[in-house]
Amino acid sequence: MPLPSIGSVISLSNMLVEFGGGMPTSLSNFFRGGPNVSSNITDVPASGTIGMAHFFEKSAVPLQTLYYLDSMGLASNPMNAYSTRKVISSYTGPMLRVRNGTNNQEAAVYFDAAGAITQIETFNNSADNTVRSTVTGASSLSNWLAGGIAYTALWFDQMGRSNVYSSTTTQQPKYDYGSNVVEFVSASNHTMFYPAGWGITDMTFLFDIIPTTVTASTGAAWFSQQNIVWGERGGSTTDWGIPMATPAKFGFASGPSDSASTLIDTNGINTRSVMCITRTGATGGGSLYRDGSNITAFTRDTGTLTGQNPTQLGRGGTDFLGAKYRSIIYHNTRLVDASVKLMSDYSLNGTLTARLTSFTVSQPTSTTATFTYAGTYSYVVIRVVTAGGTVFNTSGNVTDTTYSISELSSRTKYVVTATPYIGNNVGIPTSRPFVTPDASIAAPGVIDSLSTAAQATCVALFGLKLLRAAYTGAVVRVRRSTDNVQQDFYANSDGTIAIDVNGTGTTLTTWLGGATAFVVTWYDQSGRAKHLNQATTGSQPSVVFDSALARWCVYLQSTRTLTGPNVFDTTAVSNMHLTFTSKEISRVENFLVSLNGMETNARFTFHAPWSDGVWYSDFGDFTTNRASSPGNIVPVGQRAIYSGYKSSSDVRNGFRLNKGTRYLSPSSSSASVSNGIVLSMTTSSANHYMYAIAVFNTKLPTSDEILLEDGI
Repeated sequence: MPLPSIGSVISLSNMLVEFGGGMPTSLSNFFRGGPNVSSNITDVPASGTIGMAHFFEKSAVPLQTLYYLDSMGLASNPMNAYSTRKVISSYTGPMLRVRNGTNNQEAAVYFDAAGAITQIETFNNSADNTVRSTVTGASSLSNWLAGGIAYTALWFDQMGRSNVYSSTTTQQPKYDYGSNVVEFVSASNHTMFYPAGWGITDMTFLFDIIPTTVTASTGAAWFSQQNIVWGERGGSTTDWGIPMATPAKFGFASGPSDSASTLIDTNGINTRSVMCITRTGATGGGSLYRDGSNITAFTRDTGTLTGQNPTQLGRGGTDFLGAKYRSIIYHNTRLVDASVKLMSDYSLNGTLTARLTSFTVSQPTSTTATFTYAGTYSYVVIRVVTAGGTVFNTSGNVTDTTYSISELSSRTKYVVTATPYIGNNVGIPTSRPFVTPDASIAAPGVIDSLSTAAQATCVALFGLKLLRAAYTGAVVRVRRSTDNVQQDFYANSDGTIAIDVNGTGTTLTTWLGGATAFVVTWYDQSGRAKHLNQATTGSQPSVVFDSALARWCVYLQSTRTLTGPNVFDTTAVSNMHLTFTSKEISRVENFLVSLNGMETNARFTFHAPWSDGVWYSDFGDFTTNRASSPGNIVPVGQRAIYSGYKSSSDVRNGFRLNKGTRYLSPSSSSASVSNGIVLSMTTSSANHYMYAIAVFNTKLPTSDEILLEDGI
């Protein structure tokens, strides 16, 4: 969790708990990009002067990046989204597929919210859809092109509806990765299509475009679908239009019934504009916007607008207007002015005007909960609902940095949502679940914070702290090295381990009296009795206290392993999710977690990482089901939070580390599980601390995944 805010005291111990590392230490270990602090943690210096003040409210895991369409929500009916920056968090695929003009090889290109290239996946040619390799980083595309020109073969819809813009080889527009634009050159006859048209009823279109050339031909356009066009060139000022060069227009193009207007804008070519057009029904009229400002409204009194096939960027030949595109986004509803302003701001700046940079819920008592938030806003609206959807509380316009609610029922699950505003401009809502405790039972564990549906899919759960409040059994059975006496130990959600329920009574440290604890059984907290065991004393891993994290863990090393049954209760697995938190003590070849207990090509194993520093996730085999990271992404001695899934609906497997970049497999097929779970297979043993493991029989929604990563 984030370090304390300004006004509090931060110690080196606090920083070691959050960022990892060991004693002795100094502030020089906490420069951004150094041994303890990721290069993704902003506002921490990479060199020079550094002090505790740089670490107020900082977290080892950067805040989740949220995007424009997340803030709009599905109620805004986003239908299609094409952009050279990421616009919705749920989309994990590429934005573009480009062709190298030198050798005709192709690559899928991924972007972040700012339009920076995060990775490319290379293919052999346009007919070969097997990923040859994955390269991360902003320089990946330029290195792959090696001086060649990138041409846009496919422009993917981030709404995941398979409405892909494509083009023939001779008509493919350029991709200018320096400016991050898809560039249509009129003289080169650049054109892209997708075979389905949009139904033009209630709608909002956004175009982020730089017009570059205009022809003298009637009918030329930057975009066209039936009677809605961008840049339709004609001689009548009674048609709706915004001229990009006299008298080119933007708007509906079917005649004077759209209401007359003279030339209302003097923007010329080579000037970037974010243009929007909205419409209500066949006769309800609409508005035209530039850069978020409503520049005029119109009333449509005749005619209808219907979709046509195909929807087209450019028209080719003499009817083409050259342009550089950044975004084309279509909503199947008419958005209000504030929403158009929001989408325009994001397209222009990559950020939202009103936003929260942090939002936390204090550990509530049975009667009060307090929410704390920071960011850029004039006021925040707080809404609290029960897990069943009943509204418990809705605030007015809260201008302070904290908000409290009282008279909560004990042992009730709530979800609180904070939404920032500046005027009528709404930012991204941020939600947090919490459960009010009851003093008579255990405080909730991380599993209790997940949705009810996610909790029901948990098939195995191991930790040395309480991860699920309903679990009342022991978390571990250990053997004392001095006399071989065995004892069950219980824990609370804070990680206190003792011989009585909820971590009370004689503690593990006291009971050991200086001896070493070896694991006999690591109990399954899911309630399904999928326990991990080791009866052979010489193969039992030890239980150690990691002072850097102030947390107990199982030390897996050499031939010290744990084994258990098949956690899925089936021999064919097509969907699952695995999350664990571990720390690499030294770099060795390892099969840290195996869900099928074998090393053949049918393996279901996770290397964390291998001796080359690469994290390999083999979700059923080490070919098409494999996902892998770059090397040395998590340094030795730093805690790693792994979250990986297998998904038949995505036809991909994927994982991420410390809530960072998602690494994907080429495809996904059913995994054979004929054996049980193994931690640290003896043929390639680990040297790791393992803190907790959670296994689910389905891919978790992103919202539940984040909560699990934060709490495990």
